[in-house]
Amino acid sequence: MQRHWDSSSLRSEAEQRCNLIHAFIHLDTIPKEWDGAREPITDADTNTRDIRIPTADEIAHILLPWRSLRVRTAAVAIWRQLSGNEAIWVRTHYTGDDSGNTKLLQEWLNDDLSYSPDDGSSWRVLDDPKVFNFGAEWERVLNILPEIASAPQRYSRLVDGPETPDHESEFLAEFRDRLREEVRSAVDKEGQVEVSETGVSLQLVACKRILIVVDEEAFRTGRLLLLFLDAWGNVVRQMRLASEDLADVIVPFGDSRLTEMDWFMEVVYNSEEGAKLGVKYKSNGIRGIQLYQVEDLLR
Repeated sequence: MQRHWDSSSLRSEAEQRCNLIHAFIHLDTIPKEWDGAREPITDADTNTRDIRIPTADEIAHILLPWRSLRVRTAAVAIWRQLSGNEAIWVRTHYTGDDSGNTKLLQEWLNDDLSYSPDDGSSWRVLDDPKVFNFGAEWERVLNILPEIASAPQRYSRLVDGPETPDHESEFLAEFRDRLREEVRSAVDKEGQVEVSETGVSLQLVACKRILIVVDEEAFRTGRLLLLFLDAWGNVVRQMRLASEDLADVIVPFGDSRLTEMDWFMEVVYNSEEGAKLGVKYKSNGIRGIQLYQVEDLLR
C-alpha cells in the first residue's frame, strides 16, 4: 500500500486506498519482492525481497485508518495460509441485541472441524460489527482483506502459472483436451462446458479458498453461505448449507482434492440446491474463457 501511495494526489485517502486495493486484486502475478510476510524459501528469495518498512507518518495516515492491528494480524495469517481448506468465516449481519446470534455463530463454528480457537486459528473468524457489518455485500471484505484474493503459497493467480505443480498442470491439460472433444459433439455446448463433469472438474482447479458468510439469511434459516473463491476473489461456485454438513465440504478441500473429486460432484449435483456457478465462470465469462479454453468452439 505505502509503496504506491501518492502523497501529492488530489484524490481522498479513502479513494486512493480503494484504487490501490483493486489494482492489487486484479494483478495476475503478485511480485514476490513485495512480500514481507511469507517465510523466504531460499537464500535467493531473501536477497530479492524489497521490503518497505512503513514510516510513522505512513502508519498514521495510510495503514491505521484502513485496518486495525487485529485485522492486520488476520491478514498476515491469511497470506501465510498453507492450504485453502482452512475456511475463513466472515459475519456480515449484526443487530441491536446480538447475544442469541453470537451463541449461534459459536455453535456453527463447532461444526467446522478445522477450527479451534485454542490452536491460534481465531484469525479465521472475522467478527466485528465496526468492520464487517456489510449486510448482503460480502464482497466488501476484500477491501479490508485483499489477501483473501490469492492462492495459498503462490504468487501467480493463474491456474496454469509458473508455480502450478506438475500434477495440476497435467490435470488441466488432460481435462481441457477432454472438454474440447465433448464440446465439439455436444448440442448444448454452453451446458457441456458449465455443468458437465469435465467442466466442473476444471472449475475445482480454479477454487483456491473457502469463505463462509454468516449473513442475515444464515441467522434466519440456519443455512450458511459457502463460497468457493478463485485467486482474484471471484465466486467459482456458491451454495447454502447447514453447519453440520460443513465437514463434507471443507475436509476434502485440500491438496488431494483433484484426485478424489466425488465430494465436489456431490456438492454441485446432489446437494439440496446445488452449488451455483459464478458469473465469471460461465462459458463466456472472463475467467471461464481462460479456464476452459473452448471459446473458438462456441462461436
